[in-house]
Amino acid sequence: MEMRTEMADSQSSRHNLAASLPEGASSFDPANEDQFRTLAESLPQMVFTCDSNGRKNYCCQRYLDYTGRSSFQELDRDWLTIIHLEDQKDTSEAWAEALKTKTTYMAEYRMRRHDGVYRHHLARAVPTLSSDGRVSGWVGTITDIHDEKTNEELFRRNEKLAAAGRMAASLAHEINNPLTSVTNAIFLALQDPSLTPTTRQYLKIADRELMRVAQVTVHSLRFHQQSGAARAESLSDIVNSVVTLYLARVQALSIDLVRDYRTSEKLYCRVDDMRQMFSHLISNAIDAMSQGGSLKIRVRLSHSWDGSGTSGFRIVIADTGAGIPSAFLPRVFDAFTTTKNPTGTGLGLWVVNEIVRKHKGSISIRSRIDPRHHGTVVSIFLPFLGTAY
Repeated sequence: MEMRTEMADSQSSRHNLAASLPEGASSFDPANEDQFRTLAESLPQMVFTCDSNGRKNYCCQRYLDYTGRSSFQELDRDWLTIIHLEDQKDTSEAWAEALKTKTTYMAEYRMRRHDGVYRHHLARAVPTLSSDGRVSGWVGTITDIHDEKTNEELFRRNEKLAAAGRMAASLAHEINNPLTSVTNAIFLALQDPSLTPTTRQYLKIADRELMRVAQVTVHSLRFHQQSGAARAESLSDIVNSVVTLYLARVQALSIDLVRDYRTSEKLYCRVDDMRQMFSHLISNAIDAMSQGGSLKIRVRLSHSWDGSGTSGFRIVIADTGAGIPSAFLPRVFDAFTTTKNPTGTGLGLWVVNEIVRKHKGSISIRSRIDPRHHGTVVSIFLPFLGTAY
């Protein structure tokens, strides 16, 4: 009790290694303590020491500043409480194994900063030996590797996206050739005056469905190609042109479609990007209502959500489909994340978010899966000038 009180009340004891060690344990020669402390406080890594049983008996000021704890708290509390819950088991097991085998400890984990933010760190500790060869303590460092980890993950994701784009483009090209031939064949067949009304109707249905396939190949190619130049275009006209492509599916599924366009103002944008964005959102809504439902699309004038007062459009696409689980919503815009496995690519909403971001806009999604009240509402704000910023 006297030792803990002294440590809590005395600033100088924070760095006194010999005084903080339990009786009978000594990790360092007191004559070298000042040199060690100077070295520990000058390193960019966080430095700590433990006694032979693995209990912390020193941590540098950088460690204390990061965690927001006092020296007493750091020494007295379970150090695992500042490790991310998902990483605690592996970290604890790695430390226990090092203590048992008296070998180097190494672990990678997310550690909570004083403001609650978790960052990736690499911890390493080596045993110190007494003159008789026994482990008398441990000396360790904790290195922040968060930026490297994030960049590595971003690089892997970009590589996956580039590979997906190349594959999509290759498949689209392979599909386009036979698709063009079949479309031409149907066109020629429809010119035959001897066709029965029923056969003509079937051919028209086939032609319409092939147009849908053609749209899919166009969207696939856009994963690998850049959009055309930006220009001013009526946003309502853009949305309406996309809706028209899906009318057959809407009717076939008995979906009640409501279009509410309250402005004819123009948006300065990359029109192809806009069409692709609305195509993804409307297609997702329809896919979620395989048993029918209601699809509402609204376009109106509005202001930005960030309080800046920027004028623009608010687009709302609301469906009464199955909805998105709440646990999935925080990752809904991540690449290769989908609720439509195994048919989904996980790229649709990622592409939508990128298009909105490129046009200096904002997007939000609300969704419910309650059996009585279910569906998804996508809200988008786009400033008038869009890509002209």
